[in-house]
Amino acid sequence: MMRWLVALGLAGALGFVVILPGRTWVEQNLAMRDAKAELHQLQTSNAAVSEKIERLSQDDSIEQQAREEFGLVYPGEEPYTVLAPGAATVNLPRTWPFESLQDPLARAAARQAAADEDNALNDK
Repeated sequence: MMRWLVALGLAGALGFVVILPGRTWVEQNLAMRDAKAELHQLQTSNAAVSEKIERLSQDDSIEQQAREEFGLVYPGEEPYTVLAPGAATVNLPRTWPFESLQDPLARAAARQAAADEDNALNDK
């Protein structure tokens, strides 16, 4: 009986000394892995931001931003604004057979105008 108590006590002590710190070690390793992944992500983000700062700090980039965003020009220059064309209209007579074509043609023209506008924005 005494041997069983001693064995049980040793097993409990061994569990307390080995298992609990082992579990803590595993939890810390998982936390460290997550922290390293976050650090890598932040370093990548910081590098991208630093590159953007460097690029936007150059004189030609500052000039381009001033012209595009604020409409600034040099003395003696005249600024022009080019407006997008209005929506295409389709004017058909309101008689047969044209009355059934008016709305579908108008919708198709509006879709085409929107697609042209999207293409113009994507080309910039």
